[in-house]
Amino acid sequence: MLNHAVTVADVAGRPVAWVRESWPGEALLTVYSIEPGLVVPWIALTVGLRAAGAVRRDRAPVSAPLRAFEDAALLVARDRSAAEDELRAAGFGADVAEPLAQVLGALRCTWRASAAPIRDEHDETTTPEVRSLVVLDAGSDGLWERVAPAEPIGTDDLDPTTVLRLEPRTHGQVWRALTALLDIGSAASS
Repeated sequence: MLNHAVTVADVAGRPVAWVRESWPGEALLTVYSIEPGLVVPWIALTVGLRAAGAVRRDRAPVSAPLRAFEDAALLVARDRSAAEDELRAAGFGADVAEPLAQVLGALRCTWRASAAPIRDEHDETTTPEVRSLVVLDAGSDGLWERVAPAEPIGTDDLDPTTVLRLEPRTHGQVWRALTALLDIGSAASS
């Protein structure tokens, strides 16, 4: 797991941005500045978001209890070809077992982009609103946004019956969602 971060702030009336990159198994960080208008492209490159070929149009949203997602991830890790059969044997119908095995079997990575305003250190009365975009990159099966449960979520918000919902997205839709999430356009142009 990697934890990279980008901070955009107003310094002396001018927006500035800097990146913090972590490295697997290392305590060292790389920190450098970038132009605020390059934040979304930097995130896209970091998570491997690329303009891709044709997107399958037959993909339907996938909803299942958290327990099914956890079971499917473990099964796919052990034996991808048997995962669907084992999910069905565990009591999940074809409407859950088939798409879960397919998406998780092709899973390359999962990433989350979160945004929150920098809080004034002297203002203890408000809590900044955190917004997030969670995406599963399923390689040949495309991109999937986790739309439920709503962000932000913590471990106290999850139990085995919590229903997770994934919706298929094009690369362009994810790019626009990142841009809207970060609202970089207005900060970089001011």
